[in-house]
Amino acid sequence: MMRACACAALFVAGCASAPRDGRALLGPVTAFCATEIGLLACSQAGVARVDVEPHTLVCAPDLRVVALAWSSRTGTLFLAGGIPGESGTVVAWRAGRESARADLAEDLIVALALDDERGALHCGCDDGRVIELDAATLHERGTPRTHGGPAHALARHGA
Repeated sequence: MMRACACAALFVAGCASAPRDGRALLGPVTAFCATEIGLLACSQAGVARVDVEPHTLVCAPDLRVVALAWSSRTGTLFLAGGIPGESGTVVAWRAGRESARADLAEDLIVALALDDERGALHCGCDDGRVIELDAATLHERGTPRTHGGPAHALARHGA
């Protein structure tokens, strides 16, 4: 984990002045995710592996990706984002392709927290809702919880 943190710190320090042409990352990096396949980062270009040089684009879905979560149990990468002011979307990416998609909101989904043991994916929305999904199907579970403001960060706790 220390290696991932060190790579993330070095990457953030060096990416602001990087040229856009030929880059796997464009604009601000909005999230990092340590996985079995390497350290991933998301930006307006999509999701890239950033612990190798040159950075390698892993996927470029048709949405602005702002949050990531990784299931080591299923080998699935979950991407969240959407189109600002228009849609909030979660995508499951497995074996090099999109395997499921859920359009959940009218603005960005900005945070993810995965409970791999329960197979639950929690999504934080800009409109204040926190939505629990079944990680295998991306179908909603239960009633969304609502907060007074955007849910920009989520964390899983307990066992």
